[in-house]
Amino acid sequence: MYLFLECLINPHPEGGNITCPGSPIARGKFIVTSGNSCQLSCHKDFISLDSKQARCYNGRLTQELYCVLPGTMIVVGGRSDGSGVLSSVELLTSGGVCHNLIPDIPSMRWKMISASITKDLVVACGGTNFLGDPKTDCWKMEFVEYSKHPRWTPIGSLSGKSQTVSM
Repeated sequence: MYLFLECLINPHPEGGNITCPGSPIARGKFIVTSGNSCQLSCHKDFISLDSKQARCYNGRLTQELYCVLPGTMIVVGGRSDGSGVLSSVELLTSGGVCHNLIPDIPSMRWKMISASITKDLVVACGGTNFLGDPKTDCWKMEFVEYSKHPRWTPIGSLSGKSQTVSM
């Protein structure tokens, strides 16, 4: 006996719309059978960070479909309550914290500096590692429409003096 679980999807998430071809709507939600896909389109000034398409698989979506305003803040690294140094990256929006939308930084850091250079580019540099040693390496993350999975890429290091990092 095969059991096919369905996904219930809100067609109107904040800042966008979701379409699920061939899926009926009941009580304001799409009923998507396992194996079928849905597409996200974001309203003007909103962007998708993770993916613009998701497939229903045994009652769960393969990707979360979110639209956010680019004016959000990205928090890189930090320290946990147990004094551990973190590599996590969280997105803070006016609606709250969006967990697991942006991949972790390649190294655990705290006291790191990060900045949004453009609406599609974030740079993070320096900080202190878990041993308390200052670090000078830098990474960039580009949110480009053709890339479904953004990732951190090394871009150079800082010196003790003012220096330009090439991107």
